[in-house]
Amino acid sequence: MIDFNRPAFTGREFDYIRDAVQRGMLCGDGEYTKRCSQWMMDKFHVNHVMLTTSCTHALEMAAHLCDIKPGDEVIMPSYTFVSTADAFVLKGAKIVFVDIRPDTMNIDEKLIEAAVTEKTKVIVPVHYAGVACEMDTIMEIAKKYNLKVVEDAAQGVDACYKGKALGTIGDFGCYSFHETKNYTMGEGGAILFNRDEYLEKAEILREKGTDRSKFFRGQVDKYRWIDYGSSYLPSELNAAYLYAQLEARNQIFAKRMEIYNYYHKNLAHLAQEGKIEQPYVPEECSHNAHMYYIKVRDIQVRTRLIAYLREKGICSVFHYVPLHSAPAGQKFGRFSGEDVYTTKESERLLRLPMFYNLDMEDVVEVLRNSFMPTLGMLVAKDIRKALRSNQGMDVEKVISGKDLSNTQRMKLKKSEEKQVRGTVDSEDDAEVDEDEMGEADGADAARAVKSARVEYEGASEEGENEEEESSSAKTTEDKTTEEVGTPMEEESAPQSDRPPEKVPEGFIVLEVPFKVMKLKFFRRMMYDAKNNKVRIELELPPSTPKLLLVELAEKAAQETLVNAIQSINKCIVTEKEAGDSCYTLQTEGVNFPTVWMFQHLVNVNHVYSNDIWKILETYGVEAARTAIITEIIRVFDVYSISVDPRHLALIADYMTQDGSYRPMNRGGMENIESPFLQMSFETTTHFLSNAILYGISDSMQSPSACISTGKVIKAGTGVFDVVQPLSV
Repeated sequence: MIDFNRPAFTGREFDYIRDAVQRGMLCGDGEYTKRCSQWMMDKFHVNHVMLTTSCTHALEMAAHLCDIKPGDEVIMPSYTFVSTADAFVLKGAKIVFVDIRPDTMNIDEKLIEAAVTEKTKVIVPVHYAGVACEMDTIMEIAKKYNLKVVEDAAQGVDACYKGKALGTIGDFGCYSFHETKNYTMGEGGAILFNRDEYLEKAEILREKGTDRSKFFRGQVDKYRWIDYGSSYLPSELNAAYLYAQLEARNQIFAKRMEIYNYYHKNLAHLAQEGKIEQPYVPEECSHNAHMYYIKVRDIQVRTRLIAYLREKGICSVFHYVPLHSAPAGQKFGRFSGEDVYTTKESERLLRLPMFYNLDMEDVVEVLRNSFMPTLGMLVAKDIRKALRSNQGMDVEKVISGKDLSNTQRMKLKKSEEKQVRGTVDSEDDAEVDEDEMGEADGADAARAVKSARVEYEGASEEGENEEEESSSAKTTEDKTTEEVGTPMEEESAPQSDRPPEKVPEGFIVLEVPFKVMKLKFFRRMMYDAKNNKVRIELELPPSTPKLLLVELAEKAAQETLVNAIQSINKCIVTEKEAGDSCYTLQTEGVNFPTVWMFQHLVNVNHVYSNDIWKILETYGVEAARTAIITEIIRVFDVYSISVDPRHLALIADYMTQDGSYRPMNRGGMENIESPFLQMSFETTTHFLSNAILYGISDSMQSPSACISTGKVIKAGTGVFDVVQPLSV
């Protein structure tokens, strides 16, 4: 069974936990708590980060810091986890639920303002699946009505909205480091905020209502009970585990993105056929691959699909039951407007397995369910190709071990004629259908093909750690089974006349898909867990022409994806040049984080790309500036042109002066503030006309402007004047 989730583990966690124990401080706010907080402050550009024992507690702290009183109203989506509402209900607030957007499953920002009343105190946007809400609109509404904004970014760690980290845009942000999240400490969370005015109150609240933090900083001689508080500090053991995860952020992020993109690419055909909907990510958002979900037609289809996937060894689950439909939601809240999408879309959504660690069990699953069927198809195809010219040999009998009726032979003949007419590109490249895989009965083959195209027949739905949709699922199960049967109506596999053979020591025999079992030449597939080996045994009749099984196995392996590196399509090892001590690896595509994972093989200090944007995004503006100079020099070197590096440095400075990267062209010039610099580049008339029409002025303080006007450049000694006092 492929689990829905497994907590991430990088290998350094035990080292840091051991170090925390040896330091002799296991309570909160020790060395590793500080390291985690500082990492997030630096990474996400936020002034204050406090680790908590859970995201629930982070939300509770936010509710307290927002000074929620009984009777206050808090606006949030109904499609969220109960903690989002609980934190404010505990303070006596009334929850006002707003409908969601069907594309992102986030709160519909256009409906928020209509839900605002005189009692409204806070807006709580929930960034579902690590995709940001429309924060600009939400912040404008909050400013207009003097409301606080608490971002529930439990799923949004390391995701961005217009370049800003989720959780840092509103007044407060709340993270989760639960075991189901991208980065975990088992149970844990964090609260983030920028304004210093909240710091003292937050420290007191987090330290059981005392000024203990001030005491440890030496600001008071003893700590006292100051205000309401609780114990929101996680253990150092939890923080140590989390810090190992944060250190491995790049490889965890890269791996999850690979899985996400693999899902997205390989399910695209189902979306094109209208069978599913895939996740939508707005252009202004950068997601974190927290989850991959699909949306099917309705709850009945979802129920059948969950059961179908579970039969195939894949654990998939639904997600939230809308809060406004729950007893507590009806007691403590109300729905503003009409529930157009919240319930309907929640019943369509299905989450697929997503976790960082790939172990040997998963590899074996791939070999069983993907590699072995592919190899069987290729072998069957080669047998057919080799025997097709031999009139005395029944091809289908060799492959399936079954005698075919005249009717079935005619069907086979028509199928082959159809292939010849051009249904497939060529005989050599034609894929073997279910008949070629040993399906003797045409009706069975049709059913198998239909099932393989995911018609989602199945039994009842099973969720994981979620509320069971028991009544509807049971009804659906009874109805569905009667109407369409179960997925992949597989007859019992053909029994061999051969007595059971002895299994080699250390091996266990694996079950394989039914269509593989029906191949007469397939004997068994075995797995040696101790040595991580898989053994596949085939047996062909003596009359079978010689097959190049190694070649077929290689081809099957190439067509079977176990793992891949996103954005890198090809790697080429270049020849050593004179004086080089090592080889150079050149890639087609760029993926810096993944390359860092192979630092035991690659010198990551010498990794370089001509993709300036990737350099900027990964290493920062100074590295991008250096890369620009390097690339310009390479262009000039081709033509044997010598240019003073100082001139190139000026160009690079201009292109990166705002901390980003802008092109050295007319489009780039359009965005600078100085009309003098604009007209000095190209299209002088155009820029001068715009300056006159829009009343744009220039202080003429830049070095170029000073030189042109005969003024002292405001740099070096020119930044000050020496005045000699005159005596009268």
